[in-house]
Amino acid sequence: MSVSDCKGPNGHPAYHASWTLKSEGFASKLYPVDDLFETYFYQENLVPYQYIKIINEGKTHTRRHVVFNRKDKTFTYYEKAPWVETKEKVPQDPQGRVLTVGDIPDNTRDEFSVHYFLRTLEINENDRFVLPVVTDANLLEARFIVKNGGEIKCGLGKIPTWRIEPKVTWKGEPWPYGGMEMWLSRSHPLNIPVKIKIDLAFGSLTGRLISAIHPK
Repeated sequence: MSVSDCKGPNGHPAYHASWTLKSEGFASKLYPVDDLFETYFYQENLVPYQYIKIINEGKTHTRRHVVFNRKDKTFTYYEKAPWVETKEKVPQDPQGRVLTVGDIPDNTRDEFSVHYFLRTLEINENDRFVLPVVTDANLLEARFIVKNGGEIKCGLGKIPTWRIEPKVTWKGEPWPYGGMEMWLSRSHPLNIPVKIKIDLAFGSLTGRLISAIHPK
């Protein structure tokens, strides 16, 4: 996981955040995972203008790209598959799937940038936050519940945490494809992700913080 400064549309200051997810050991033989997630959002309000998912899970290989148009209150979803079997994993460029979804609320975020937004909030146990969230071509409603995550041992030692639990619905029905739970630190440095659990098609993967570089 990394975050860096970048320039957004019209030169507006923005952040580029990227996550990599890889399976290792025996799990990699059963179901290899090599995913890349990227989100780009404005520094001023942490609202995203695009995000990208490069998925390599088992026999699934796709590139998914969402571009937000805040002026028109829409987002456009692009999907391309399959991959050319090269070392660089460069995608083919046949006609992919393109879909535009309209009437999105101003505070809509994508499934990754929303977690950076949550980290900016003053969090207490039993707090609840409701946000519209885009995942692929779907506009979802995400209800985040804050619970005591206990102490978690990681690269920074034993850290007391908050557990952010998502409850996601689509058109009023439970979203069947899982989500991402995050454990955030309660001590200094505040609200850094200490543990992440991501649901996948075959089960779930869990990652723990090894080290962190943060402003003093």
